[in-house]
Amino acid sequence: MILLDADAAAPTVVLQPDHATTCEQMALAWDWPVALPMPVWDRFVQGTRRHDDGWRDVEKAPLLGSSGQLLGFKQMPTQVHIDIWRRGIERVGQDDRYAALLIAQHARYLYVNFPREDTPEDRQLAQDFITEMAYQTNDLIDRLARGSEADRAAVDPFNLAMARRLLSFFDAFSLMLLGALPMQPLVEPIDYAEHRAILSIQPIEQAQGATLRVRPWPFAVAQLDLTTTARKLEKAVFSDPDDAAAAIADAPVTDLKWTLVRG
Repeated sequence: MILLDADAAAPTVVLQPDHATTCEQMALAWDWPVALPMPVWDRFVQGTRRHDDGWRDVEKAPLLGSSGQLLGFKQMPTQVHIDIWRRGIERVGQDDRYAALLIAQHARYLYVNFPREDTPEDRQLAQDFITEMAYQTNDLIDRLARGSEADRAAVDPFNLAMARRLLSFFDAFSLMLLGALPMQPLVEPIDYAEHRAILSIQPIEQAQGATLRVRPWPFAVAQLDLTTTARKLEKAVFSDPDDAAAAIADAPVTDLKWTLVRG
């Protein structure tokens, strides 16, 4: 769960699968990297859409803090956060091992590069999870390498690294649009069409609306309009998870919108 204004008396929340749908919107409009076979790219797009599937059950019974406030992904206890990743990988893997591999290597990347500031016990849990994800990704790679031609192309080291960078970009960029992460320069080169580049993303002045310039332009469309479904709650404190779930289900739904234009 993404809390856009956690300290407000009536906070706005974005459910993780809704955020993942915004990531899918970017992937669908992306100028497909030609090094990745189209059958693999189609599976990559589906993996992008499902990368937060592990949150579906959790958000039906939201976790609350000691004062009854909602806990977002940043406040989630480390063990719970790890279990969410495990659940998502297992669920998606029942349909497509490649999509599960994408999620596993993305989870490992996040835990390696963005450590959570927790207790020594939590840091040990995180380190154990990093090791677990390394084993799991290697196992999935081995299984896919014995599969179809598309499976073998999917786990080519070059293609797999490309896919990890792209999923991480879509995830981070969506969170930056929401304000859940600070808008900051990108540091990883991203593949599109026959190119690889570090993208520059610059917001246009507020008066012109939520519009951002992207350079170089990596999309196969002239302009990209993005939306994320958000829910405005009527209160910030809840008596129990059922109370919170009911409030989220009954909350008015609105679409947050952005426009990406060629820089």
